[in-house]
Amino acid sequence: MLMGKVLGWLTGSDADSRSEFEKHVASLEEGRRGVKLQMARAIQQEQMLRARLAEFEFLAEQCARQAMEFLQSGREEAARTALRQKRTHLQNAAALRPELEEQHKTVRMLTESLEILESRLAEARCQLELTQGRQRRADTKLAVSGILEATNRTVERCESPVALPDGAVRRAALADATLDSERARLADALRLASFEEAVDAELVSLKEEIRRAG
Repeated sequence: MLMGKVLGWLTGSDADSRSEFEKHVASLEEGRRGVKLQMARAIQQEQMLRARLAEFEFLAEQCARQAMEFLQSGREEAARTALRQKRTHLQNAAALRPELEEQHKTVRMLTESLEILESRLAEARCQLELTQGRQRRADTKLAVSGILEATNRTVERCESPVALPDGAVRRAALADATLDSERARLADALRLASFEEAVDAELVSLKEEIRRAG
């Protein structure tokens, strides 16, 4: 009976731990979604700035070619206008470069933050799986405890010093059969608990290996 109470307390403790890990995982997942959204916007903004910079540089080159063509054809004033436009485009490009560099830093920072979040999330999930495994094993042990207590009660009844009358032999045989059945159930439950524990441990080990390799 005491074993059942202890296992019940441990089961409740594991359930509380699992609840805390589930909340932690949910919080990290929400944070990851937020960072991904910010990163998508930041990348889009960076691409727009790069496109504008490329456009200003292209227009500056185009104006330079036009200025040369105008000058070769004797149109000096048109060449002067083209050179003015070229300088304007170059000034715009120069003003845009610091903004682009700052935006690139923002994207890089968000990328690093996402990588950290992914790593922490993987760790939290491993911890959650470990806790869930402990919960399953505790549940199995609790069931085993119930079987063991029932078996002990059966043993106590069967070991009564009172001699059985001839008419009670059949009942004694039935009690023995019940005891054997309870013992078999106990052995099966213990094997299952050991098997599941080994599987859980190997699964967590493989996931940790994959996380480190990634």
